Amino acid sequence: MGLSEWPKSWQQSDAERSASQSSDSQILDDILNERFYGPELTVHAFWTRVCRVRGENYDMVPDSVWERICRKRGYAMSGR
Repeated sequence: MGLSEWPKSWQQSDAERSASQSSDSQILDDILNERFYGPELTVHAFWTRVCRVRGENYDMVPDSVWERICRKRGYAMSGR
């Protein structure tokens, strides 16, 4: 089953759970190691938290890494 075939309700509950249970340091580590798979990036609460953590650690996150994460989110938002 491909990521685009996952039920939306599962994606949202998993991403919301991840956003609420992950520490900022875990999210920063996920950003730096690009450990996002797309669907979780479409959940507003999760994306807001990722952006906040990135903003608080702006100098630590290379632009190229952030661009790839944003591109991955764009693909997920468009359903590709």
